[in-house]
Amino acid sequence: MMTFFIGAPVLLGMAYASVYKEGQLTDMPIAVVDKDHSPASAQLIDMLDDNNTLTVKYVKQENINIQDRFITEGLYGVVLIPPNFEKDLLQRRYTEISTYINNTNLSGSGAVSSAISGVAGAFNAMASAKAGKPEAIHLNAFRLYNTSANYSVFILPSFFAIFLQSVLMVVLALSFGSENENGSFRELKELRLPVISIMIGKASLYWMLSMVVLCVYRLYFYLFRQALPQHLVDAVLISGLFIVAVSFQGMIAGLLLKSQLKAIQFLMILNAPAWAASGYFWPFDQDTLPAQIYGILFPYMPFINGFRILLMEHGTLYDIRNYLSLQFIQLTLYFLLAYLLLHIRIKKKNASTQPVPSVS
Repeated sequence: MMTFFIGAPVLLGMAYASVYKEGQLTDMPIAVVDKDHSPASAQLIDMLDDNNTLTVKYVKQENINIQDRFITEGLYGVVLIPPNFEKDLLQRRYTEISTYINNTNLSGSGAVSSAISGVAGAFNAMASAKAGKPEAIHLNAFRLYNTSANYSVFILPSFFAIFLQSVLMVVLALSFGSENENGSFRELKELRLPVISIMIGKASLYWMLSMVVLCVYRLYFYLFRQALPQHLVDAVLISGLFIVAVSFQGMIAGLLLKSQLKAIQFLMILNAPAWAASGYFWPFDQDTLPAQIYGILFPYMPFINGFRILLMEHGTLYDIRNYLSLQFIQLTLYFLLAYLLLHIRIKKKNASTQPVPSVS
């Protein structure tokens, strides 16, 4: 009870406060395509960059592949300034600015869209006063990916993944914790099986059950009319890496904590902030450094962010190569640590059962 009272309200409160410390999104990267190259367009770009929510990552003079830039560079928006922008303003002609918003993250896209609209409104007020027209500039806003801003499309995959991580981690920890409580590590040693065979043998049942869960999730996508990733094989691959890495993390908890009750208490508290620190809802680059480190510790973070690119932006494994690399690093590290701990635990149990030689 003391564990829950200290761990849940105090430690979880600190963890969530660390994620949302700033309380607002700042320096969200956008790009500008300036086809006018005039003092007026330069002034607009400066106003965008001066906005606290936005930072102009770069300015291009030619068209860019917006969808590719959204995936590869993590942009939240692109502003297009048309040719003859200043000329139309000086001649009191109507002109338009187009903005393209990456709508995969609703919290980030909403902040960026509001900031660009605010800057465009301020610039329009100045231009209208000079031109003597009620609206000298019109802002066209186009949302890419999840164009209807459907919250279900955005949030459901993250819930499915955190549920699977929590359950898989706990059951593997309970499995290895029960081995310690029942004193069965000595029996495992007597089987003379390689440690890796024991690990895979105990985890294989839960891997198969996880595949069943993924099939159920597939049914949920159908029932709730959610689109599946365009490259389904890529999604299955990163899902498999996620499941295996989480399994090894659960093994580590069970081997370190030694009892089932301690494992449940520890993992319930440890796993709860993983969703907030993953960067799925609140952009990862907006987290504090401790929150970012915490998020990287869990396989959930690279999986769900990579899955979002596959699902909403129709990306490929190449597009999520950074997240894929992190998945492989996590899997390797957690496998090696679980292997080492299980080897030590079996060896220790075997040594403790050896008879003590008598002294004549």
